[in-house]
Amino acid sequence: MHYCRSRIDYLFLQQEDLTHLLKVMIGTTTLSDHGPELISVESQLAKPAEWKWRLNESPRLDPALKGQVEKALTLYFDENDADDVTPLTLWEAHKSIIRGCLRGLATKKK
Repeated sequence: MHYCRSRIDYLFLQQEDLTHLLKVMIGTTTLSDHGPELISVESQLAKPAEWKWRLNESPRLDPALKGQVEKALTLYFDENDADDVTPLTLWEAHKSIIRGCLRGLATKKK
């Protein structure tokens, strides 16, 4: 049998994108003669945000509004905890509901 393998791989980039190129690597071949081609580039689109939105927690900490938040959560879980809804979906959706509830309560308080 012939155990010698040879393959030439190409990655094509436009000339102006070469300045954003950080790293190029051809990975090891294991089961076939194809090795993964890995390329790292820096993107002008991936700039960190200067300001990130944070949840206003003052309604949650306010004793007068705490009961309203608890009531909204109880109502949400009572209405949406069904057999056809996965626990992960229920949990992820509850975050949007409680965020909206807290925003509304904070707006009323202002």
